[in-house]
Amino acid sequence: LVEVPSKDSEARDIILLKYLRARDFDEEKAVTMLTDTMEWRKDAELETLLKTPLAEPFQGHDVEEGFDVKGRRIQLSRYGGMDTDVVFADVEEFVKYRVTIMERNVRKLTFKKGEPEDFC
Repeated sequence: LVEVPSKDSEARDIILLKYLRARDFDEEKAVTMLTDTMEWRKDAELETLLKTPLAEPFQGHDVEEGFDVKGRRIQLSRYGGMDTDVVFADVEEFVKYRVTIMERNVRKLTFKKGEPEDFC
């Protein structure tokens, strides 16, 4: 299930503006990109991913706390401590790991006017 913010929501305006910016304010391209994103989010089964513990090779390598000088949340991944032969042996598992980490951080964004729209 993918929830869309209500019509009068600041979050909705911020999200739409992000897609318009990403496509140089070409409305048709922005709508296509947003539609594709919504489909991908549905197909990715994010809720299931978030409830599933990360596989052992992916555990303990990410820090998802703190803020930078612009107030953006910090997300740090330390690939140097990973067994890269194991981690990259299954590309699908690696993508699930990255999507899980990124989604955790996206869900921490407030999508309120004047507040950070991204993380670093």
